[in-house]
Amino acid sequence: MAVVLFSSLMLLSWSKHVFPQLFNQFKYILVNQKFTLSFYQTKMLSHPYFLSMAIISWLNISLFCYLIIPQINPTIKDHFEVTFTYVTFYCGAFLIIKTLLQLILGEIFDNHLIKRFLFSKSSLLSFNSWILYSGSILLIYLLNQNLIIIYSVSLLFLLLYIIGYINILRNYKKYVLSQILYFILYLCALEIAPLVIIISYLKIA
Repeated sequence: MAVVLFSSLMLLSWSKHVFPQLFNQFKYILVNQKFTLSFYQTKMLSHPYFLSMAIISWLNISLFCYLIIPQINPTIKDHFEVTFTYVTFYCGAFLIIKTLLQLILGEIFDNHLIKRFLFSKSSLLSFNSWILYSGSILLIYLLNQNLIIIYSVSLLFLLLYIIGYINILRNYKKYVLSQILYFILYLCALEIAPLVIIISYLKIA
């Protein structure tokens, strides 16, 4: 676990050192879109800074999920092999497939705005993953009140994600309002449905 925590910090330090301007903009992603506007649409998803933040969020999310799954459902080990390798693999597969589906949607409709919307959401997730990082530290080094930590960190993560999501929608409100039906279908199919499926699976297991 210490290796994962250290790797996230090292990658963050590298990103800050190599791209100081982007890092300073990234710190305020909850309140403004300067970070998003710093990228050209053709390179934003393949930029080294974005890729490093994506790797960090993947590690942070995987570690937090690995720590909380046995706490939420102690019997899951009877049906599912809960190792960090497996959890990391499944989290990575989920994030990659979800991203690819949205990119394919953007290519089908030849819509650069969809790609920018995806970039904004992915950046927001990367920023908020540090809340999960902090929660993981508490779960590893504090032996008591695990459920309180889990629910507090999860609620804080969800709250800040919603705030950031609303700010993103404000920037694209003309696009969303003009295609409200497609946006609702997008939310149901690519945002809500995957989470419902995962939660239902964990409960069944």
